[in-house]
Amino acid sequence: MAKNRVVPLLLTSIASSTMSSSYQAINPNGAEGAAFFFRINNDTNETITISYDGVNDHEIMLTDTIYETPTTQNNALPAGKVALFPIGQKIYVKGTSGTGSVYLSGFYQLVGE
Repeated sequence: MAKNRVVPLLLTSIASSTMSSSYQAINPNGAEGAAFFFRINNDTNETITISYDGVNDHEIMLTDTIYETPTTQNNALPAGKVALFPIGQKIYVKGTSGTGSVYLSGFYQLVGE
């Protein structure tokens, strides 16, 4: 049963200097809970591409930008359900090597206990 409180995901990052044309997970261990909110902060001097499956391009982020992916009750079907990213969801990034880092943060709701 879901609890009426949220927990932050562990902050993860990847250095721009390690980026290449192949996707790498910002959070190699995946999300520790079923997240309802992710924030990606591109604090680099390069444009990057984001993928939610490590294969396909899903988002592009210009340098020094923030991208947020909230899910809400309005995104879920049937009515009364909640749309969440799965536990273990990884977020991938690729781009040109540069300076700075890309950060991933977010929140999930506690279940059980």
